[in-house]
Amino acid sequence: MQFSIHIILDILKTYSIENHVKRNETFKFNECLPLPETNKDIKEECVYVGLLSKALTLPEHICCICVRDRIRDARESEENLSGLVIVNENITQNELLSKIINRVFEIFNWVQKMNEVLVNNGTLQDIVDMCQPVLDNYIAINDASLMLIAYSRNVPCDDPICIEFVRHGYHTDEYIRKFREHNLLKTWENASEIFIDRTCEVAKYVVVHKVFKFKNKYFAHIVMTCNRMPVTPCLLELFSFFVAVVDKYIKRMCEGKNTFIHIYDTLLTDLIEKKIKKRQIIEERARYVGLPVTGPYSLFQIKSNESANISIGNMVNEFSDMFPRFKFVTYNKSIVAINAFQTSDVDGQIKIICADMGRYLDKYDAQCGVSQHFGGLDETPYAYRQATLALEYMDHRGAVELFHVDHIESYERIHFFSQKFIYCMMDETGRHSELWYHSDYCRMLKILHDYDQKHKSNYIDLLNIFLSQGQNATKVGNIIMTHRNNIMYHINRVKELINVDFDDPSVCFALQMSIVLVELYGYNDES
Repeated sequence: MQFSIHIILDILKTYSIENHVKRNETFKFNECLPLPETNKDIKEECVYVGLLSKALTLPEHICCICVRDRIRDARESEENLSGLVIVNENITQNELLSKIINRVFEIFNWVQKMNEVLVNNGTLQDIVDMCQPVLDNYIAINDASLMLIAYSRNVPCDDPICIEFVRHGYHTDEYIRKFREHNLLKTWENASEIFIDRTCEVAKYVVVHKVFKFKNKYFAHIVMTCNRMPVTPCLLELFSFFVAVVDKYIKRMCEGKNTFIHIYDTLLTDLIEKKIKKRQIIEERARYVGLPVTGPYSLFQIKSNESANISIGNMVNEFSDMFPRFKFVTYNKSIVAINAFQTSDVDGQIKIICADMGRYLDKYDAQCGVSQHFGGLDETPYAYRQATLALEYMDHRGAVELFHVDHIESYERIHFFSQKFIYCMMDETGRHSELWYHSDYCRMLKILHDYDQKHKSNYIDLLNIFLSQGQNATKVGNIIMTHRNNIMYHINRVKELINVDFDDPSVCFALQMSIVLVELYGYNDES
């Protein structure tokens, strides 16, 4: 690792010095040594510490930190002083050398330990935790969806952006709007080098940014809020050392993987497969990869139809662009994604997602199963099972027709477990169809079925809607666009055919269950 004169000048900032290093000189050092006896032992990539009287004889392009030991005279010309930094203090050469070497060693040791984290498969959070003694500013790292990956846990910061970012685990819509208003999202997208935002238009303090890209797309972002240490050339150089380590981490993470594999893929896979169960471990890993530790969440499972000649890679690349807040992984030839909702108006957020999801699914001829909302990541394997069952039973009409669910709308390619709940639970708990075949309720529906076949009517469908709407003929009439009197005429005809009392709630419930079982098992000869 090489360091520059900026590190040295920062070490000497408490001393009275004369700096004769020209601004256009870019010294790079890899060690610090006492000034040798003869110039033949001088090395260019070394910064020396010695007495001014001796340093005046140094050749060009050599940097030396000098203790003044002589009175100014004609020998101290501009040419002879070039590359020298003179300390006008009562300090010995050895004391000065020791001070510089100790600080340089601290920095070298810091960089080495960060690199050891890489070798030992540590996390970005481990690397960030090591930055406080050196950078002493608040740091946060987010991924492409603006979800928090790591932050300075031991450096307090009173900037509201930082506070809310940690509290939610992601940037809220309020701050995303502010970023957009000040064109920050575009700036980040186009950034390639470390850059400084001194405007304080959105953030409370001056902020230093470094954006990482993968295949030319915004992938991760380091933000250093300068709430304790001001921006100086030395601070920027130290920050660049930190950035270099993170860059290695990200490149290693991407190496040999496709663009759609993210730093959180192993966490999601482990959650789905129940490889981690302890809540403390789950929450710790979730913080590392930027997932809020508490919900509400929903899990989405997307499968392409077998006839679609589209690779999963193409699907995932666009999924990442369309749904930047999702954490997702490819699993069993499907996309499994978790979305963490803001706590207010979850149903409204679901509707917005589904509108975009519908267009995406149409493009790739795919289907999506959606779990119920869940509050903790330890429930992920059950949410995954729910989404899987929603897809398995997608051809059934859905419980939304049987039991009215206010917050769920109907989407052709999106299948909610809440809609398929009755089918899933009744079919998955054991196939006892033979018991149902010999029940009164099966015989009732068979009577209606035969009547429908003979008279080209739809009495079973009418009964289904009538029961799901709480036997409200007006509502049923609005759904099928028929006058309520006509509805009641046909419902009374149903009562006569199967001799049933709709005033008994248990009878209505059993009929609704039987309509589900008809869909699941059909009729047999005995019934």
